[in-house]
Amino acid sequence: MKQRFSSLDVKVISHELSEALVSLRLANIYDLNSKTILLKFAKPEIRKQLVVESGFRCHLTEFARTSASVPGHFVARLRKFLKTRRVTAVSQIGTDRIVDFQFSDGTYHLFLEFFASGNIILTDGDLKILTLLRNVPESEEQEPQRVGLSYRLDNKQNVDGLPALTKERVRQALESHVQKSASNGASTKKTKKKGADELKRGLSAIISEIPPNPVAQIIKLPMKLEENLITLELGEQEDEADEDANFDYETDEEFVDDENQPDKTKMSQERLQVDVRLDLTPWANAGLYFDQKKVAADKAQKTVQQSSLALKNAELKIERDLKAGLKQEKPILQPLRKQMWFEKFLWFVSSDGYLVLGGRDSTQNEMLYKRHLRKGDFDARASLQPDGLLVERLG
Repeated sequence: MKQRFSSLDVKVISHELSEALVSLRLANIYDLNSKTILLKFAKPEIRKQLVVESGFRCHLTEFARTSASVPGHFVARLRKFLKTRRVTAVSQIGTDRIVDFQFSDGTYHLFLEFFASGNIILTDGDLKILTLLRNVPESEEQEPQRVGLSYRLDNKQNVDGLPALTKERVRQALESHVQKSASNGASTKKTKKKGADELKRGLSAIISEIPPNPVAQIIKLPMKLEENLITLELGEQEDEADEDANFDYETDEEFVDDENQPDKTKMSQERLQVDVRLDLTPWANAGLYFDQKKVAADKAQKTVQQSSLALKNAELKIERDLKAGLKQEKPILQPLRKQMWFEKFLWFVSSDGYLVLGGRDSTQNEMLYKRHLRKGDFDARASLQPDGLLVERLG
């Protein structure tokens, strides 16, 4: 699932919001959480809702959402400046990940930033910051953002539009690519030369006289004689079988199979190192390793027991959390019901099944009489209140 808007995403959503929200008035703004706000736009017979999560997303929605009972400081400031203002333009700033909402023909700008940690910034017509979701300190790649400073647009990506595709730009791009490829090739040659030198040094160290004593071959050098300790590099039992397989008993000569030589080299590298104390007997040296094995086995058993106990406790905690979560009521997104035309008036359905309408004031009374009173409807007025009017729809 996509987590952040790219520059192309911002371009698409800007076009979509421009088609949907331009000419609508901002009815109200609500807090959903510390980084998410809900903007409600409306005009007669049309209502739209916009969810904005700073730094991540913005989109229209048709679902009801739970908002904070008391608006925060940032939302309160947005309401002060933007409530009832008409949206006159929605656009992307250059090719940057910034959406610009213009209210009342540029009197106010609401900038939505979708890069880094994101931000929501309100400015006046001169781009002076009136309020913002979070203050941004000055750094090498970021100008400071706080109330009272100007919001800069000159440093945004392609704010003056995309540059034209010219031969000079194509030539510069090709030169840059060629230089980069050449530098990569040179570094590759140096790496190959260095590897060859290391191989030569390794081969020189390996090519030496074969020790006449087979026991000396398994003693690791240098020996720690001052500590009465030597280290033996023991191979697997299959080594003796390999030696017998490589010996020609008819000629009393040893031959080497080139195909099996790499495997034998690998086996020689995978030897077990065993420390032998010269001041102890072979049985005493073996006893030391048996004691170490016993201690390691006890530790492994305790680790398994502790892991099982921790896993069981984690399962119990998860089960408790799930039961507690099931008991709590979770907010369910439900689609908004479209308001009927008569719900703006005082209304009820009579016992005979007829719709009875009444105006809330003289303006609605006049609207009822001129727009909605049809032939066959019943018109009732109160003599004590000249402005009162009741209309009963008979069909």
